[in-house]
Amino acid sequence: MTSQNAIDVLKLHENQLLKELGTADWLVAVPDETPPITITAQWRHTMQDYAGKQFVRWVMEGVDHVHTNDYDPPWDHSGSLRRISTDPLILLARHHSLSEWAENEYTGHSDATFMSGMGLRWITYDEDIRDYIERQLYELFNIHCANAWNLESVDDLFDDDRWVFGDTTYVVSSLSYAVLEENLQLSTAEAWQQFEDDIHAENEARRKKTEQHQLMQRQVRQFWELYFPDLMDIRIEMPLFREMGLEERIAEVLADADPAIVRMMAEVYIPGMYSNSVRERIKDIVKRANM
Repeated sequence: MTSQNAIDVLKLHENQLLKELGTADWLVAVPDETPPITITAQWRHTMQDYAGKQFVRWVMEGVDHVHTNDYDPPWDHSGSLRRISTDPLILLARHHSLSEWAENEYTGHSDATFMSGMGLRWITYDEDIRDYIERQLYELFNIHCANAWNLESVDDLFDDDRWVFGDTTYVVSSLSYAVLEENLQLSTAEAWQQFEDDIHAENEARRKKTEQHQLMQRQVRQFWELYFPDLMDIRIEMPLFREMGLEERIAEVLADADPAIVRMMAEVYIPGMYSNSVRERIKDIVKRANM
C-alpha cells in the first residue's frame, strides 16, 4: 500500500469506519503532512485478546454488578452497584456476543462526573476496553510521530505544536472506536473457548503467588518476633527509634541472618507499629543488608 491509499478516518462517519478500513492491515492517514501509520491485523488481534480475556475473567469471578438507584440521597442520582455472587455458568450464558456483554455489564469502577445531581458514572466493559485500546494506540502514534518528526524522544511530542494543536488525538479517538467494534464481534462462546485455559492458568499463578507471599510474611513475622519481641506491641516513632538504638540493633541482627530471610523482608510488610519515617528507615536497613 502507498500513501495515496491511506484512509483519512476524520472524513468518515463512525459507522463507516470499520467497513472502509477492512480486515487486513490498516493504512491510516496522519495529519500535519506526517507519513501514514500502519495498524496491523496482528496488533489488532492482541486487542481482541484483551477483550476476550476480560470477558472470561468476569465470568470466572462470579460477581454480578447490578446498578440500583434505591439508595440514592435526594441530591444525587448516580446510583450504586450491588455485588451479587452469581454462578459463573449463569454469567457465561447471559450474553451471546462480546458486544452485548460489554455494553451491558459494569466493571465495578466509577468515574467522577463533576455534575450536579450525578456525581459518579459507572463504567461498563466497553468503556474499559476502549480506554485500553486508546492507550495502546497512543503508544503506537507516539513512536510513529516522534520518528517521523525527527524528535529525540517521545517526551518531546508534548512540546511540539503539531501534537498539541493538531488532529492526531482525533485520529486516535476515531480508530479506538473502530478497533473496539472489530474486537467485540467475537461471540462469548468463542471467547470462552479461546481464553478459558489462559485465565485458569492466570488465576492459578495468582493463587500460588499469594500463597508464597503469605508464607514469606509468616516467616518474616516469626523472625521478627524471635529477635525483636519488644517491638511488637508498641508504636515506634522516630525519637523512640533513636533512643532504643534500633538502627544499629536491626543492622547487626540482619548481618548475621540467613540471606533468604533478608530477601523476604525486602518483599513483604515488616511486622510492627511504626511511623512512616521509621518504617522507611527500616526498609533502608533491610535494603542495605540485602545488597
